[in-house]
Amino acid sequence: MSFYLSDVYTLILVIFILTLSLINKSRKNHFRFLIELPFNQKYNLKYSRLNITLSSFIFFLFSVFIFALSVSFLFFNKFNKLEFIDFLKIFFISCIFFQVKWIMVLSFGFLFDKIELSKKYINDSFNSNLFLGIFFLPIILFLSFTYNGNLILNFSIYIGYLYLIFYTFLKLLLLFRLKVFKLGLIFYNILYLCVVELFPYISFMKYILGSN
Repeated sequence: MSFYLSDVYTLILVIFILTLSLINKSRKNHFRFLIELPFNQKYNLKYSRLNITLSSFIFFLFSVFIFALSVSFLFFNKFNKLEFIDFLKIFFISCIFFQVKWIMVLSFGFLFDKIELSKKYINDSFNSNLFLGIFFLPIILFLSFTYNGNLILNFSIYIGYLYLIFYTFLKLLLLFRLKVFKLGLIFYNILYLCVVELFPYISFMKYILGSN
């Protein structure tokens, strides 16, 4: 049975929905500011993700879950199958991937004496991933539980590619907001972006979609 049609998949979605609802209820305007993220930076300025808290940990797991789910759509459409163990592998690799990438960003920040810029980059990247999770959650829910799951099986690849397009757009928006392309030593900034952004994502996708 496909992972998307299993009770485990439904249970994970229900747990995240209930948890996010409780957080939203306890924090006024939290998700309203988050939805406005592409248009202003109120959320990034108001909420810092550099401090380890329970809500930040839950948000991290949720945003990585949606990211891994989107990657799994591409996996499913390539191999025409996705078992729970396959998704679990994608999820854990995604968790490690983001942690390692953010450690690399901090390391570059120390190396080039731009530690505050690297911290802001990590914080805003975290929030961008959370925004994508909140934005795509209702779309995924609709596809998953309409027409007995036939929509998620037939149209998941489009959601996977749409997520990647939105992800790339928000990443570019973040870089322009941080004025990375206007800073001095533009050659080293571009080299940094290739090392931290381009190569890791290409390697990640090649590994996931090349393993079966």
